[in-house]
Amino acid sequence: METPKFPPEAKALTRAEKAFVNALFNLLKDRRFDEIRVTDLLRTADYSRGAFYGKYEDKFDFIEKITNKIAHLDVNEQMKFMVLMVSKASPEEQVRQVSAWYKFLTEYRPFYEMLFDGLFPGISDEEYCFRCTEIIGQLTQSHFGKITIDVDNGIDEKLLCYIASYEWIALHKYWKRSGYKQSLEEMARHTLYTQRDYILNMRLERSTL
Repeated sequence: METPKFPPEAKALTRAEKAFVNALFNLLKDRRFDEIRVTDLLRTADYSRGAFYGKYEDKFDFIEKITNKIAHLDVNEQMKFMVLMVSKASPEEQVRQVSAWYKFLTEYRPFYEMLFDGLFPGISDEEYCFRCTEIIGQLTQSHFGKITIDVDNGIDEKLLCYIASYEWIALHKYWKRSGYKQSLEEMARHTLYTQRDYILNMRLERSTL
């Protein structure tokens, strides 16, 4: 196996950002988003106004920036799997990496619960999918160089990235709908089965692995 070279790590959420996400999750259990004030968020999270307004203009700006940050983290974990695939890592290593992605989803479960339940104004799971698609394209180009698709039907790389992103989200939503009954490893194996063709149909030129 070639030595894999992963993309640069995306910045994880800070303790304050996680506290705000968890606070919003708890507040949305019995209120609508438009009924929640920033002061409610601060009181529930037990943080000062400066901790919030030093980064965000209002609660809408908070949702926008947190969504983008988590999308980058999400895709970064997916890219690690892609790297292992093209570097011909063993099936066991691939399962471990995809299991790590599901562990990441568990860590940020409150955010995804709100997203998939349609609780964010203007940000649906479809919009999240498009954001992940753009990030996948950017990271893939910067990490691997030029990409061509090794299929004969003329499908373009942006569409392939969208399909891949949609499949990852569909798997996550299935896991949620089933009450998270499957283990991380079980979901990893399901994911490997659905994503393998996506990776193998992609030809990476000027690879930096």
